[in-house]
Amino acid sequence: MRLDGFVSVETVGFMAGTLVTRPHHWNAAEVRVNVQSPTGGLKVQLQDETGRASAGFGADDCEPIVDDALGASVRWRGSDDVHSLSGKMVALQFSFLPEDKLYSYTLCAES
Repeated sequence: MRLDGFVSVETVGFMAGTLVTRPHHWNAAEVRVNVQSPTGGLKVQLQDETGRASAGFGADDCEPIVDDALGASVRWRGSDDVHSLSGKMVALQFSFLPEDKLYSYTLCAES
């Protein structure tokens, strides 16, 4: 069994789907995902409490994750640096295509 592989979030059938976390006080410098994404459809949007994408961190800014990795770095416009959101209330919205599986995510703290 893969690390943290006892449960995953995925869509049913051939439909796309989303998962949104509750907003929390942001203090991360990077987002990593434990993911299986053969279709390359997993994207992450960072958003405020109202669901509005944070500038530069929308789903359209996110590079699709095509990987089977325990710690794939999420990148927006070529960068994985998200420390600019420090101190704000931020939620994560994960967008899936069929066959994508999200096992876990990690918010790597600022150093």
